Amino acid sequence: MVMTNGRGHYLKQAIKSAEENLIWDFDWKMIVDDSADTQYSTWLSGAFGSSFQIYPTKEPCGFCGSIQRGWNLLPEDADFVFHLEDDFTFNEPIRIQEMIDILQDNPKLAQIALLRQAVNPAEKSAGGVIQCFSNDFKQREKGNRIWMEHARFFTTNPSLYPRSISRIPYPLEDFCEGKFSIKLRAAGYRFAILGKKDQKPKVAHIGEYKAANWQWISHVG
Repeated sequence: MVMTNGRGHYLKQAIKSAEENLIWDFDWKMIVDDSADTQYSTWLSGAFGSSFQIYPTKEPCGFCGSIQRGWNLLPEDADFVFHLEDDFTFNEPIRIQEMIDILQDNPKLAQIALLRQAVNPAEKSAGGVIQCFSNDFKQREKGNRIWMEHARFFTTNPSLYPRSISRIPYPLEDFCEGKFSIKLRAAGYRFAILGKKDQKPKVAHIGEYKAANWQWISHVG
């Protein structure tokens, strides 16, 4: 599920990088377009319509609403969702099966995300996302699978989650990402980042950094 709101220059990079690095034959690929721009949706159909289902909207739903809209459009028989915003690229090949195996072995994990680079002052000062909340991340291993487990946040950064998570209503209000995290924690869920504590970022955020969600998430611990 690819989310976009009119930033085609980013989206082209994101999809090209995903096609080169995501190791999986997806049964269903969709682009949720929240731009409400007919020219943009026409461009999307021409550029990606042969391999993606394109879902434009007449009126913008916003960050929170577009996620819920995308979830409403998912096939009911899907088992997992790979979530990708239009301003992320991949730094290395990603084996989706490894992420699926971790989620199947740990049914109380709501999500397994891919580590991005530090983008806000606190993360940069600490040396990275994990280092910013170092004590909250616990390294887990099973066979050759390694992940960092935590109870801090659900993220809309590139990640895989069970289809069942998308059936939980997403908050249609400010700071929705942080509030959804609280809702999932209350239901007993935890979260994970693929890889070791000292890993390099697996994805790169290439878009504009927005501080609002950070200000909320940094206080939900």
